[in-house]
Amino acid sequence: MIIKDGGQDIRFIIREEKSKISELVMIVTGGGEPVLMFLEGDIDLKNISKLSKSMKIKGFEHLEKVDD
Repeated sequence: MIIKDGGQDIRFIIREEKSKISELVMIVTGGGEPVLMFLEGDIDLKNISKLSKSMKIKGFEHLEKVDD
């Protein structure tokens, strides 16, 4: 999935196994420093999105857009 937000391009790449996300890669470009994030495991995007609101890690705010 690709999201264009202002001058930024946010790309989400996932690997699914048995209808569950096992790997997620997020690449953000075009807004200053590029961001690359790789998550591996039994991934629940709704929980990660909730977690991203409480953490101040650059790039996590883009996970809120995954459901859009």
